[in-house]
Amino acid sequence: MNGKRWIWIGGAGLLTAAVVWWFIRNGGNEIMPSAVPIGERQAGRTKDPRTVSHVREGQRNVEEVIEKAFQGFAKNGGEEAAATLDAMRAGIRAEGDEAAAAAAIIGFLKSGRDVPTRLPFVVGAEGVMNSTPTLRTALLDLLPALDPHAALDLAREIIRETGSPDEYAMALRNLAWNDLDGDLATELSAAFSRLLDRREWVEQPSAGFLEALDIALEVPSPELFGRLSVIASSRPSRENDPLLHAVCMTLDRMVLRDAGLLVRWGRDPAWLAALPEQRASLMSRLDPTDEPQLDLFLNYLADPRISETERAKFVALFPNGNYLHGHRLVSSDEPTLSISERQAMDAETLRILSEVGNRAGKLAAELLARIRKRLEAEAGN
Repeated sequence: MNGKRWIWIGGAGLLTAAVVWWFIRNGGNEIMPSAVPIGERQAGRTKDPRTVSHVREGQRNVEEVIEKAFQGFAKNGGEEAAATLDAMRAGIRAEGDEAAAAAAIIGFLKSGRDVPTRLPFVVGAEGVMNSTPTLRTALLDLLPALDPHAALDLAREIIRETGSPDEYAMALRNLAWNDLDGDLATELSAAFSRLLDRREWVEQPSAGFLEALDIALEVPSPELFGRLSVIASSRPSRENDPLLHAVCMTLDRMVLRDAGLLVRWGRDPAWLAALPEQRASLMSRLDPTDEPQLDLFLNYLADPRISETERAKFVALFPNGNYLHGHRLVSSDEPTLSISERQAMDAETLRILSEVGNRAGKLAAELLARIRKRLEAEAGN
């Protein structure tokens, strides 16, 4: 081992001597090229110095754009803040070199500096932000379009270290955007679970935290569905609770994609017992054409513990064909039934309800009759 080491060092010494001899022989007129950072090498060759200069100039330009925005946000809010955000985005996008723009953004984000924009956290089309509450979240929004791999690396760093729920939400989105083949599903699921672990974020949710619940649609599981149900049930009862609204909307969209979640949880009397109207709304998504769901449907109607208020809510909604539409961080909206598809669903439901009367007890039969009467009236029969 030591012999090999000294042979290598000796070889290096011979190489150095040869270089010195070459330098003297050429009169010292040639200067050896300086070292080039790894990030400025391509395919084993260094970039043309003119290209490196152009990249550095582009990076400096974007750094100036970001600094100008920083100063603008520090001074102004309201409409001026919106104009500052638009100007910064336009300035960064105008830089022709995406690598240079990404490097400037990463440099700023790693500096730890930030300033509030005094703008809300608002998701736009295809998960791109309409506005963000801080300069850092605005830059996190822009980075994936410039360098998705760098955005992925930074997302992982933020998920490990950040104390900001809004930055965490952007990191989850950027991680999900890189999950093209499902190979990051386990990592994404674990990161989403850590979001729910942050008690202070759950108790005082920011707009970013609420929007981040959309990630549950990308990593659905019965365990996650149950965990969100527990969060909803444990909230103190108060009107216009944004977290309760966001969690219940997430549960509803999870059921729309997999009604089997209801079969897994709906038989538990304690499931969402503290939220009877929300439970009725979710149970109204049951599909009676599926035998396990039909069994749950009949058992639910026959359960004497269900209050009349909850039954009335269920009867008014079932079969529930309502959908909520809007911009999401990652997921797309569920397909909306056409009028003819909705009519066909109601007709099929009526047929099934007419056939299962003999399987229902007295209480369930009464509720079945009320549902049938409503559907017949809506169909004009």
